Amino acid sequence: MPRVRTWLVGLAVVFAVIVLGVWQIPGWLNWTRYRTTIEVLASATLGQPVAIQGPIALTLLPQPVLTAAQVSVGTDGDAGLSIHVDALRLRVALWPLLGGHIDARELVLRGPDLRIPWPTEPGVLRAQPPSWLAAFSARIEDGRLTIGRLSFTGIDASLDTLDTGALSATGTAKFNGKDWMFTSRLTAAGPDGAAGLNVTLDGQGEAAGLGASFTGQLAADGSLAGAFASRGPNLAMLLPAPPVAFRADGRLTVGSGLVAADNIALEIGGSPATAAIALRVAPQQRLDVALAASRLDLDAWLPVLLHSGVTVAGVQLPIGLDLSAEAAPFGGGTLQHLRAAFELTGNAVALREASALLPGDATLLLSGRITRGDAAHAQFAGDARLDAPVLRNTLRWLQEAVPGVLPPGVPGGLPSGTLQRVALSAHVVVDASGLQARAVSGTVDDSPLTGSLGIKRGEPSAMTADLALQRLRLDPWLPSRVPSVAEITRFASGIDAELRLQVHDAVLSGVVLHELTLDSAIEAGSVTLRRLEVTGEGVRLAASGMLGETGRLSGGVLSLATDDATGLADLMPASWRATPALWHGPAKLDVEASGLPEAVGVRARLAIADAQLEVQPTINLRTGQWSGSVMLRHPGARRLITTLGLPVRLGLAGLPDWLGDGSLSLTAQVAAAPGRVTINSFDLTAAALCANGKVALSLDANQPRLTGAISITTLPMPDPSGASDAPLPLAILRGWQAELHIEVGNLFTNYQPVLRDAAASLTLANGVLHIDQFVGKLGSGMLSGGGVFDSMAEPPALHLQAKLNDASIDGPLDDAPIDLLSGHITGRLEVGGTGFSPSAIVATLTGQMTAAVTNGVLTGFDLFRVKRAAANADRAAAGEAMGSGVTDFERLDLDATVAHGDLALTTGSLSATAGTADITGHLGLLSQAIDLRVVMHPAVTDPPEIALRLSGSIDHPNRTLELSGLSRWLAEHAP
Repeated sequence: MPRVRTWLVGLAVVFAVIVLGVWQIPGWLNWTRYRTTIEVLASATLGQPVAIQGPIALTLLPQPVLTAAQVSVGTDGDAGLSIHVDALRLRVALWPLLGGHIDARELVLRGPDLRIPWPTEPGVLRAQPPSWLAAFSARIEDGRLTIGRLSFTGIDASLDTLDTGALSATGTAKFNGKDWMFTSRLTAAGPDGAAGLNVTLDGQGEAAGLGASFTGQLAADGSLAGAFASRGPNLAMLLPAPPVAFRADGRLTVGSGLVAADNIALEIGGSPATAAIALRVAPQQRLDVALAASRLDLDAWLPVLLHSGVTVAGVQLPIGLDLSAEAAPFGGGTLQHLRAAFELTGNAVALREASALLPGDATLLLSGRITRGDAAHAQFAGDARLDAPVLRNTLRWLQEAVPGVLPPGVPGGLPSGTLQRVALSAHVVVDASGLQARAVSGTVDDSPLTGSLGIKRGEPSAMTADLALQRLRLDPWLPSRVPSVAEITRFASGIDAELRLQVHDAVLSGVVLHELTLDSAIEAGSVTLRRLEVTGEGVRLAASGMLGETGRLSGGVLSLATDDATGLADLMPASWRATPALWHGPAKLDVEASGLPEAVGVRARLAIADAQLEVQPTINLRTGQWSGSVMLRHPGARRLITTLGLPVRLGLAGLPDWLGDGSLSLTAQVAAAPGRVTINSFDLTAAALCANGKVALSLDANQPRLTGAISITTLPMPDPSGASDAPLPLAILRGWQAELHIEVGNLFTNYQPVLRDAAASLTLANGVLHIDQFVGKLGSGMLSGGGVFDSMAEPPALHLQAKLNDASIDGPLDDAPIDLLSGHITGRLEVGGTGFSPSAIVATLTGQMTAAVTNGVLTGFDLFRVKRAAANADRAAAGEAMGSGVTDFERLDLDATVAHGDLALTTGSLSATAGTADITGHLGLLSQAIDLRVVMHPAVTDPPEIALRLSGSIDHPNRTLELSGLSRWLAEHAP
């Protein structure tokens, strides 16, 4: 018994030692020396070359496990699959292993890195799992799968072979920076070598909600075909797209280096769409996406297309995008029929073609290249064509859609009737700094246009334009009034601009101007006019100059020249045109200007119609005040007055004849301010008229007001004609006021002196002219008086009163049948009349007149000869003396009344040494008819009455002698 117990104990100890050896000794052994043997056994089992670079260990208990580190399976070339494993644990059967054969039961791959080249050679990807995998399951821990350039990391999965021969894989992985859960099932291959494949993906974490599924077949050659479905809350996680929800269903094929998804039915952001996607790996990698939608939110899509990268699923590759949408909201408007084809490569977008119908029914076509990157350096360079039939609507939309792309004031500040429609093409460069349009060609408002445009953003904004137009209407572009210097500099401080403009035909106020050339610049608040040239109606205009930021004008030059000034008249306001005669012949205007706004020195010279006008004012542009000299010269005063049309304007048709022949010369010192013009001094010589003085015209009141004092050396006046039917120049007395003191050295009528040293105060107000304090020398006497003419009365009314005191008469007053040749006269006159013409006033004259003449001579009869004929009883001699001759008299008294244009001589008595005479009768002032009776009483005893009667026309009256009284007297006194 004890011996048996001893053997049992010993056997137990031996068994324990054996078990301990089986458990511990394999770990102590150097299995690495069997590396080649194990690699050969593993290669035969897996069907792929196996290389072990790391240590190898085997543990038998609790179950045989072969562990190897740094294991590579397959080749490293592009033609086949390869796998590198950080650690491989393979549970194997013990007895086959002791017999030199590996019988795998379970495989665990720690940190595997599987690389599958794509596109693959035929047969590399098989539609059935390897035979060795059918005997056990495999697990992958922290693995990595690379297919072509696509990488899946962090793979934790289980691979199982089902009883049906299908291979199932379930696990998690990280792809494109997102976590995914996947399940897949590869069925057993059929007779044709194809196997069914089902795959589902579900996003985890950040990608929650994203999902995709595929159902199809894996062919024997490794190609794949089937249907897929995808969904998710954010399309931007998969493609260069805005972050909107999506759903997609379609067909997927993979093979020969191409992944194609077509017949895709999409719903993007709630809008239906269709799409096709193609990912090509060979011969060059490329992704093409075609998307067609009924509605595409361009506000969301455009920033993505301009600024997103070309990385898809972690791989950078060229991307082609073809987008189309029937409606695309953008910038507050809706683009219609949008079509766009893009090529995204690196930091650039090649825009093959883009077209859209913009708001305002404008058609836009684009092609070119967009340099992307940060927003500050993004740029589009390419060709553009715009056809906008209602441009204003399109510009209003563009201003809101892309703020800052248009200059300030566009389109709101554009003149009415301009830029209504355009059809333009150009090479365009657009970036954050602005827009450049080169090789511009097309039409603007149906007028051909070529050139270039540029708009630069900033403070201030900048614009350049170099344009050539066939036709342009200037009126809408010109301001309604001349802007002030402050307004110009304020505008110039808000923008920099370079403008070069050439217009073949420019229309201004209906006048066609030819070959308009404008070269100007605005910079740093300064306005430079390098050149302005234009020709219209035979008039050549040229101008240049610069207006500085401070308002200083320098180098200002304006020149107008023409061989025939007729065309120049059409450019002037109607009130400046005068008569057509002024605008015949050559004309030239030269203006030079420079200085600060407070003192701009100007020199202007105008030569027209033989007249030379020179003005040299100094102008304060801020206040509108100016002062300087004015000089006017013309060789013929009468001709210039007629040329200016003054007789017609003033209603004084005979004005040129009054002046006579002679030249015109005017020099004046003028000072002007808003609402007031003062001529501090002037000297005027116009043929026989010579004058000087000082006048001021005030425009502050409702009516202009003229004040001042005028001294006239010689004043020619027309012969008074009461029979004229010409309308009185009433217009010159209306609409203004005046207070003038006028002095006249010599007043001429019909080139004969009438008055001298005359003076009067003229007052005009409300159309009523007052002549007050009138005095003048008539011969040795003094004439005084006044008058009122009311042009506003209906009809206009005239009232005159005059007094003549001791005026000497040294010649005939008129060519009347009975006239006064000499004497000293004292008289008084007061008359009034109404009418619109001189004849009407004369016809309505009423009033009275008295006159007394002493020591004078009367022509028309000879009272001394009448006396002698009576004394000699010579009837024939008496009749002869009553028809001609002169009569010396001591006194002549006349009293007359005027009524309805008829002068009635109520009292007329003449006293002379040769006798006396009584004069009575009527004179028609308008009809110039006379009916006058002169009764003479010769100085004889008991004198007879001898009468002379004048009747008929005052120019050629009929003389009738009444000698019956003489006959009786001779009969009574016969010896």
